[in-house]
Amino acid sequence: MLHLIADDNLLNEHSFDIPAFPKLKTLSLDVNRVRDVPTLLYNLRRSCPNLTSLSIIGNPGWTVVCNRSSRLNKQYRNAALDMLPLLQSLDAKTTFKQPERCELYDSDPVHTPPNKIEGMDCAFTVLVTRSYTCENHIPLR
Repeated sequence: MLHLIADDNLLNEHSFDIPAFPKLKTLSLDVNRVRDVPTLLYNLRRSCPNLTSLSIIGNPGWTVVCNRSSRLNKQYRNAALDMLPLLQSLDAKTTFKQPERCELYDSDPVHTPPNKIEGMDCAFTVLVTRSYTCENHIPLR
């Protein structure tokens, strides 16, 4: 299995203290019962080591991701990246570890990544397409 959408399923941080899903790339756990995010991240690190996309919006233990200036939000996002170093997307936001990568894309249209969909979260009822610039990305490091 490469992609798992398990939104609104009453899952908690211990639900992924299970045998490994070594091929899992995308995991959406929106609107579940995760209260202890560090425990969830630890369990995901062991059971899903190749995760590149994670969404945990709407869980009691996760801060509101809309507030980009929130110090706690940045700490949680950094902790998620430290525990899951292959993450490229967290809560539907691109994770850039190197700010210069963002600048390169903005200044050089030849090297701008193409628009493509690598996975789809069918739990959402509205699909929104956006063109991002550097200021839309949250620098995590």
